[in-house]
Amino acid sequence: MKPTNLVKGIVRVTMQQGATIFSGFMSDQLKEDMSRDERVQKGQLTAREADDEAEAWSDDREWSKRWEVFPAKLITAYMKYHATTLIMRLYEHLASRSFTLVQLDKLTLDPFSAAKRRQKQGESPSLMESVREAWDANLIAYLADYSLHQIILAAGYYAYIRQRRQQQKRPNSPNNDGAELYAGSLALSFLKKSTLLAISRAVCLSFASLGGGIGNIIYPGWGYMFGFNMGDGFGATVVDEFDLNETPLQ
Repeated sequence: MKPTNLVKGIVRVTMQQGATIFSGFMSDQLKEDMSRDERVQKGQLTAREADDEAEAWSDDREWSKRWEVFPAKLITAYMKYHATTLIMRLYEHLASRSFTLVQLDKLTLDPFSAAKRRQKQGESPSLMESVREAWDANLIAYLADYSLHQIILAAGYYAYIRQRRQQQKRPNSPNNDGAELYAGSLALSFLKKSTLLAISRAVCLSFASLGGGIGNIIYPGWGYMFGFNMGDGFGATVVDEFDLNETPLQ
C-alpha cells in the first residue's frame, strides 16, 4: 500500500467516525431539546431549569461520554476498513472481467485526485456530474462494506444458533429458557436485517455522494472528502433506528 493511500485511509476513517459521533450527538440533542420544550409548555419544567438541563446534557454528560469511546470505535473501524479493502480488490478484479474499460475507470476513479487534476486544468464539473462521479467511484466500496457486514451478520446468527443449541442440550443450565429454535423465524429475521442493511448502505451512499459532490464544487479535493464523510455520517444517523448490529431475534 502506498503511503499516500495509507494516509488517505486514516484520514477518511477518522473523519467518518468523527462525523458519525457528531451527527448522532446533534440528532439526540435535537430530540432532547424538543422533549424539554414540551415539558416546559406543560408546566413540568421552568425555562431556567430547561436551560440548565440542556447545558448539563451537552457539556457534562453526553458530549464527553460519546468521545470517550472514539478511540475504540476508530480501531474497530480501521480494521473493518482493511477488510473492506481486500473485498474491494476482489470486486475490482471481477469488474475488470465483466465491464468495459470506460465503465471500469468510473468505478475505480479516485475523486480526490480527479478533482485536484481538474482544478489545475481549470475545469469545473456541474453538481450532478460531481455527485454521479462520487456515486460511481464509491459503489464498489459500499458494496464491499455491505458484504463485510453481511458476513458479520451471518456469523452472529451462526454463533447465536450454536449457543442456543448447546443450551438446549443442557436442560438444567441457568441460561436455558426452554424456548425452541424455529428455522422459519430465524430465516425471516435474517432476511429482514439483511434487507435493512442493504437499504442502509444505499442511503449512506446517496447522502455521501451528495455531500461529496457539493464539497467538490466548493473546494475540490479536500472539500470532497469532508462533504463525503459528513454525508455518510448523516446517512448513518438517519438509518441508526434500524439497529442493525443486534443479531439475536428481537
